Amino acid sequence: MEPLFVLDLRDRSTGKRVALRLTRAEALLPLGEVVRRLLRAMPERLVAQGRLAPTQADTLFRLQDLIFPVNDRGALARRPYRGLVWRHGRDGFTLNPAYPARFERVRRADGPDVLVLPLEADRHDVRYERNWRGFHARRFARFRPTIDRLLAEAVPGGVALDGAVAERRFLEAVARRIWRADFENYSRFFPPAIPLKTGDETVEHIVQGRGGVCTEKVLALKLITDGFGLESRVVFAGPRTREPLPVAQLRRMLDELGEYDFTYARRYMRYWDHVALEYRLSDGSAWLVDPSNGNIPFLCAPAGPYLDAGGARRAVPVCMLAVTEPVCYHRAPERLGLDFLFAWETWIADVDLLQVFDNELGLLVGPEFYVAVAMWGSATKRAVARERWRAYARAHGLALGLEGEDATPTEATVLAEFAARCPLQAAACRAALPGLERRYRAHVLARSGVDKSFCADLVVLDRRPLLASGGTGPPARPATTVRV
Repeated sequence: MEPLFVLDLRDRSTGKRVALRLTRAEALLPLGEVVRRLLRAMPERLVAQGRLAPTQADTLFRLQDLIFPVNDRGALARRPYRGLVWRHGRDGFTLNPAYPARFERVRRADGPDVLVLPLEADRHDVRYERNWRGFHARRFARFRPTIDRLLAEAVPGGVALDGAVAERRFLEAVARRIWRADFENYSRFFPPAIPLKTGDETVEHIVQGRGGVCTEKVLALKLITDGFGLESRVVFAGPRTREPLPVAQLRRMLDELGEYDFTYARRYMRYWDHVALEYRLSDGSAWLVDPSNGNIPFLCAPAGPYLDAGGARRAVPVCMLAVTEPVCYHRAPERLGLDFLFAWETWIADVDLLQVFDNELGLLVGPEFYVAVAMWGSATKRAVARERWRAYARAHGLALGLEGEDATPTEATVLAEFAARCPLQAAACRAALPGLERRYRAHVLARSGVDKSFCADLVVLDRRPLLASGGTGPPARPATTVRV
């Protein structure tokens, strides 16, 4: 019986993965020729030929512009990015695209054998070679129906950009719709489990009732406004950053991500704790737009007072959880801003866990409730984590919600109130826990070689008592996880 030939393709950086069926003749071709013939093809054509599952069409489309450069119109180049390396997906050794690759046989008793080529695209040496104009043009055209669903909510009267006033109204309406979406990390841990979403993926999540964090929401807004021809550039922001932007140090971090010593880098990294966008409208006016939320005030205002005034520039008071800090915005060189967005999407290891734990964003940052996670691998570690959260809540005037046998009646009540007031978000946070537990276990195994099970408890901090008092607590920081 003739075996089936399958190309199992995975992008090492993002984890995106598809399976493509090949003919015997294609399997005997040099790997580079297989890539050129199949990976540049329209996904719908491959679906019609029975080579690709319909549910994987969008994933293949998104893989294509990670593997092939695009021109300004979004058309794919004939050859992959220079510096891209093909690797065997299981063993990691390099594959020469000039020669046919060796397939692995999977024997089946109830059907033909399957010959599989596990292929991994390693883009480490590609670095920041992305044509953002073409990338967004391609994604905007492909996902225009989803974008139109968001626009129907944001601008129900339709889009008519006939001058700067109309441009500003459109910009404000779209940014505000994105701002209203959840500031969340919960969706990283259930299908499709994207570590950090591109703009089009964020738009999809928003119209499905989910959201993203600041980087993702900025990418979503930039995708849409690029599609309508509005000029924008990335703006960095951070707490207590009135001094000039340390451009040279930030550029060096991006260029040396794998080798840079971050031990004393916090004084620089706080400048890009947050991102926003500056727009230049058709009348030459500049507008600063922050579509993030996460208890960061919505901002669509003339950019000058925030970006032009030197040491006297206007700061925005932000209280994401319990401590108010002045956040300053900074213009960044265009390449630095775009490379920063690309680094978060592609090069930052364990970016999904980093957002939850290291960046202390938890699973949800809402106006009334902040939802974190306590990871534990033993009863002792669990008890320590819970006591730390209790101490943090007391110190900051917050009500705490916990589950489990040792939860107090008040803690159980707060948890129930969160579920009652935010039922969709509560269900999403709980649905994220199994995936987060698996992801954390894999992370610990890869980092330390320790393979053990972990459990995750939801930790709900109720901000309403703090907001009612009009105060903020001392600038202590919560312990969001307990190390092994």
